[in-house]
Amino acid sequence: NMRDKYAFVGLTAQMKVSFSILQKIIPDFFGSEGMPMDICNKCKDKGDNKTGTTTPGGHAVKPPLINAENRAYLERLNPMDLELYAYAEDLFWAKAESCGAGTRSGR
Repeated sequence: NMRDKYAFVGLTAQMKVSFSILQKIIPDFFGSEGMPMDICNKCKDKGDNKTGTTTPGGHAVKPPLINAENRAYLERLNPMDLELYAYAEDLFWAKAESCGAGTRSGR
C-alpha cells in the first residue's frame, strides 16, 4: 500500500529531506521561498518533559536512549513493525534520490 497508494512517505527522523522532497513534488504548496525547512521538535518546552530538567539555555533534556537489552527485547516483539519501517525507509530514500533531495549514504 505504501508504494501504490501514497505519493510520498516521509520520515520524521529526516524532516529536512522530507521537506525538500515535498518542495519538489508539490511545489505549489511547499515551494514557497519563505517555507521554514527546520521544523522539528528540539525539546524547547523548557522542562516540560519526563526528566523535568533543563539545560542552561532552557531547553528540556531528552531522556536517555534505551539500553541494548531492552532494545533487543522490543525488536523481538515487533519484527513486522521493523520490517515495515525498513520498507518505508527504502521508499523514502528512493524518492529522495529520484528528486535529487538526498541519498541514504549522503545523509
